[in-house]
Amino acid sequence: MSRGALTRAGFIALIITSGLLAGAGPAAAQIACTEAALRAAIDGAADGATITLPGNCIITLTGAADDDSNTSGDIDIAGNTAAATLTIQGAGVGSTIIDANGVDRGIDIGAGKTVTIKSLTLRGGDATQNAGTQDGGGIFFGGDSLTLQDVEIINNKANNGGGLFDFGGAITLTR
Repeated sequence: MSRGALTRAGFIALIITSGLLAGAGPAAAQIACTEAALRAAIDGAADGATITLPGNCIITLTGAADDDSNTSGDIDIAGNTAAATLTIQGAGVGSTIIDANGVDRGIDIGAGKTVTIKSLTLRGGDATQNAGTQDGGGIFFGGDSLTLQDVEIINNKANNGGGLFDFGGAITLTR
């Protein structure tokens, strides 16, 4: 895809850029490579926090679809966390992996959230498991702003937006 901007129905701006982005918030200690540690870190995150995931790490999501409280299925960044701005930092594509394991989409980002995801792989999401919207297999984005930097979104499934579905915010993709 070449450098440029796309607008869909006046709702989104998708900007393909290159270069480095400034980090959001203070650096955080690395969390354990477990689903429980990731969910707890998101739920307890302060505004501007960075959640750092280790390398050689595969976090496999469990449970069932249709949970919006971040206890089962997809990773929810919504009403369950007070942080309006949050960064999730991996150790590199293929080195840090969030595997949705076909139980739900990978990540669900709610209204009022500004999220940056860096240096990881997101795979195995299946939004068709949801009783409600079946869009956004890798990421369903309904927040204010999403930045994906050095992120690989692969092998996800949905009715619309297998990798990513934008429900109205601004998205920036870098590499």
